[in-house]
Amino acid sequence: MIDFDRTKGLGASDCAVALGLSKWSTPLDLYYEKRGENLVEFEPSIPMRCGNALEDLVLELFTEETGQEVTRQQERIFDEVHPWRWATVDGVTEDGWLVEAKTTSVSTGWGDGDTEIPIYYMMQVQHQMAVTGAPGCRLPVLIGNRDFRVYEIERDEELIEMLTEQEADFWQGVVEGTPPDPITKEDVKRLYPVDDGTELLASEEVEERVAQSKKLKLEIKDREEELAVHLQSIRVLLGQHARLVSSEGKLLATLKTSKPRKRFDANKFKFDNPELHGSYITESPGTRSLLIK
Repeated sequence: MIDFDRTKGLGASDCAVALGLSKWSTPLDLYYEKRGENLVEFEPSIPMRCGNALEDLVLELFTEETGQEVTRQQERIFDEVHPWRWATVDGVTEDGWLVEAKTTSVSTGWGDGDTEIPIYYMMQVQHQMAVTGAPGCRLPVLIGNRDFRVYEIERDEELIEMLTEQEADFWQGVVEGTPPDPITKEDVKRLYPVDDGTELLASEEVEERVAQSKKLKLEIKDREEELAVHLQSIRVLLGQHARLVSSEGKLLATLKTSKPRKRFDANKFKFDNPELHGSYITESPGTRSLLIK
């Protein structure tokens, strides 16, 4: 397959990410990816590799289940109205419906009704229909290598209008170099690695969040102290023993000696080689920590 530059627009798998609906990545992650500024090289996970390997099997099961042949597999289609948007479809059936094969290890998010699928996959297939003009998408899914289902998702014009508008706003930000708002701790650290020394006036809502955070911290501290008491009593009880077992023989806890570890004695090295030690000192950027006062 000819190499394709995914930084030139948004594919169907980007849709949920751009809208902030993905459980794997944030809009800011996608922004830096599309800007070619990713700091970490992407490596497909084992579940992703397994899903790709099982795709042909899922399509075979789909044909066996429905009697419908799947053609135009892995065809990439570009949006005629929005040139920055495309979709790579797993296949198309004779009636013009798309087919998108999925695998998952758990059934969470997969319900009984045709629309009861995880939201990120709903966004993906609606994006595909927006690009291709297809009236619907059949989504065969293999769950835990045991349960096979086929969902039929009809084209939703209202949803397509909404996601198209938000995708367009996201892509405009990529083009202009305007990053999306952060939504996770990691986003904040990457977008704002250092503070500017200024103050921000808190709203009543934010003041309430701070108050609730302080309350929760105290509750957590109390539970941690309670936990420490229980753990210490178990540690004392074990004494020189390595394992604690129940009356039924079930392993409850262990207190084993780890293997000896070797470490570099930096203080001794500094004392013995002060000049050499100084030449190896490097300065790393400071970090930002949230402290509730």
